[in-house]
Amino acid sequence: MGSPMTMEIAGLEIAGLTDTGDESVEPTRAERARAWAASASEAAAALPSRVDATVEAGFARLGERCARRPRTVLATACAVAALSCLGLLRFHLDTDDETLYAPAHSEAVKNQKWVDATFAKEGRLRSRTTYAFATGAKNVLNDRQGLEALFKMHQNMLKADGFADCVQRNNYGFPIVQGPLNAWNYSLATFDADEDWRRTLAAPRSEDLYAPTTVAPDGTVAPWIAPLAAVVGDAKLDDGAVISGRAFQVQIKLHGDCSAERSRALDAALSGRVGDLKIVVHSRTSYRGAVSAALLHDVKLVGASLVFLVLFASVAFGLRGTRRAWLGPAALLSVVLALVTAFGWWIGCGGSFHALMAAAVFMTLGLGVDDAFVIVDAVDDAADAAARRREDLARRSRDDDAYGDDAVSDIIGAGLGRAGAQILLTSVTDAAAFGACALTTSIPALRSFCGVAALCVAVDFVFQVTLFVALLALLSETTAAPPERRSGAEKRFAKALTSRPGRAASLAAAVVLLALGVAGAPRLETEYEAAWLAPDGSDAREAYAVEEAYFSRANSWAVAAYSREGPTAETYAEYESGAAACDGLPFFLSAKAWTADFDAFRGNRTYDGALADWRVARAGTEIVSFAAFDASGAVVATKLPMSWAKTGSKAKQIERLDACESKLEKHRGFGFFVSRSPVLEALALTLPQSLRSVAIVALVVFCCGVCLLGRISAALLLLGVILYVDVVLLGGLYWFGEYCNMITMVVLTLAVGLGVDSSAHVAHAYLHDGSAEAALGRVLSPIAKGGLSTLLAVAPMAFSQSYLIRLFAMMTAMIVALGLFVGVAAVPALLAVADDVSLRRNRRDLANRLADGDYALVGGGFDDEMIG
Repeated sequence: MGSPMTMEIAGLEIAGLTDTGDESVEPTRAERARAWAASASEAAAALPSRVDATVEAGFARLGERCARRPRTVLATACAVAALSCLGLLRFHLDTDDETLYAPAHSEAVKNQKWVDATFAKEGRLRSRTTYAFATGAKNVLNDRQGLEALFKMHQNMLKADGFADCVQRNNYGFPIVQGPLNAWNYSLATFDADEDWRRTLAAPRSEDLYAPTTVAPDGTVAPWIAPLAAVVGDAKLDDGAVISGRAFQVQIKLHGDCSAERSRALDAALSGRVGDLKIVVHSRTSYRGAVSAALLHDVKLVGASLVFLVLFASVAFGLRGTRRAWLGPAALLSVVLALVTAFGWWIGCGGSFHALMAAAVFMTLGLGVDDAFVIVDAVDDAADAAARRREDLARRSRDDDAYGDDAVSDIIGAGLGRAGAQILLTSVTDAAAFGACALTTSIPALRSFCGVAALCVAVDFVFQVTLFVALLALLSETTAAPPERRSGAEKRFAKALTSRPGRAASLAAAVVLLALGVAGAPRLETEYEAAWLAPDGSDAREAYAVEEAYFSRANSWAVAAYSREGPTAETYAEYESGAAACDGLPFFLSAKAWTADFDAFRGNRTYDGALADWRVARAGTEIVSFAAFDASGAVVATKLPMSWAKTGSKAKQIERLDACESKLEKHRGFGFFVSRSPVLEALALTLPQSLRSVAIVALVVFCCGVCLLGRISAALLLLGVILYVDVVLLGGLYWFGEYCNMITMVVLTLAVGLGVDSSAHVAHAYLHDGSAEAALGRVLSPIAKGGLSTLLAVAPMAFSQSYLIRLFAMMTAMIVALGLFVGVAAVPALLAVADDVSLRRNRRDLANRLADGDYALVGGGFDDEMIG
């Protein structure tokens, strides 16, 4: 026979005998393979504990050193933050959507550079639109006062600094201004002398000295007269006279090189209140000023977030002693210094600041306090263990004074050793997620946000495990045995969630949320409006609202198609067909085709013979600028300006551009394309690029999970959580009436990091404690406090003046709440089910072995119920 062997399976101690046989017998190849497989399996099983032991030992040494020299650590951290402040001197606020959301290597940007180089004479213009409306939706034409107020605004405009140098002039030599006052050529005396001014405003006119002009082939200057609907919103006529209107629209054409200072001076001269009219300006500078004002307002919200977090953390930490309440400000001090350091490095290295960066500040505040809760909770666990160890030694020696207190540095080191692995896991996954997004996305705003977010998470992690640990050592009262911290409520809650009814309820709720996500995600539409960035109540936002309400149909959308190749005598007919390809589209209004003028000019002459004469005859006119010529006089590129029906929907704009380009593709020999804004290109690429970024980020998180947890199964669990959270989040956007755009996709990437934090804590604890109930009971308190602190950190964002920041707050709250649900309910339920399956498998294996007669019970027997 062999030697006795004792083993414990499914809670039973079993003894058996093994047949070793003749020790001189050489093992077979199959036996050696089984032995090698068993050895590899043992090594793989021991890997998680080895990795964890190495990480724990490293953090324990770090905690001990920081606790022994807290003042040195504090001084070093403050010095690093102070030096980093030098980078903030290069602070630059970027509000240009055209550059922030234009993809790298953007086709739209390349096309625009080609246009600027090819059509150098064209010059780029900027439009300044002024809206005047009466509060309470009153009639702006109730009497003369409404138009008299516009005359005052016009005089202010003429006096504005630099207006004469910035304004574009027509062929009459007058500034190009389109508005109601064009009916009197901006002469107040003429208006005052007009007794029938209502009919004059409505009547068509042949003279307009301030309108855009064109030059006819015979040299006659013709003005383009704006229709009444384009200057008076919701105008009502009676017997040929305007009797009412809700708003005025005045458009001013400026040179593209007008400086920002002069542009802001013109905005200030035009905006304000004159009588009952409120005048708002819609311009690039007014829009950027409104966004900048919203960011300054959000700075105040950061202060509110700090107050909320300090109060919450102080109360949560102070439950075990009044002096511990100071840990709340200490935790926030660590986060603030980390933010100053991270942004100092970012801006000092040439990075800019834009609206999305504010969300990174709020996010880091929440995550930093989360880590502080985990550290303090682990230190308290270490203090409890040290107290119990002292009590046990005292009982054995029967001398209460035989053993003194453990050193504070030892306890903090032991606590950080346990907590360090947890926050390292979450910090690495968060930073890796943002870093991978920054490296994979081609949209500058997303790349910069993800880059600075990754930097904030990394620097905050370093400050938490050093500076906060040092502050914790300074603020520690005593290491005497504290009361039992684990309340019965936490244990009962963990037991209830992992019980069979609790599992069923958790998994059922998870399935319902997943079904809603799967149903809503495919229906999510793509949309983005520049107005969303403008704060509520600002002139820029009101200007968008007035245009949408009264002038969206009257205003047109200026679109230009280009050809990279010009026509020849042989291809001219085909070119004309391509130039007219988009004319039949339902949204098409008009086009300025150079071919129409050229055809009328040449008559029956040949193409080559008439082209040179036409170019000379039309020299200096706008129509000839729509064709680019080489040195020999041949047409090498062309422009086709078009007017389309205006729509504020970016998704519809993309559809219309795509529809026109599909028509032009049939004439590929001329290289036709439709110029589009880089923002539209970014919007069209948002979903595919974001899904690719999320996939890459998820792979990075999976690799981090394998390295830090040591088990592929645990990393696969985190991967499943990422997929689940993103699907539910996309569906939630649809059910809440939101859209897919560059901003929401940022949060989709954010969900990869924030959504798995709670699940990562539970998975890490499960690998140590061995059961779902024990793991949840140990990490429930810091997870709940951390989730609540993150919600408090982003809560002030709900009061931002910018809709996008409020949207960011809502989505972040959804991520945190969903992450808490998955980490506290769904994942423990799955782990509890896995525990049951493993237990049944072990019992079945035990029963089979007992049936073979190779094992016998030590100290008693058992019945069939004990083995399942």
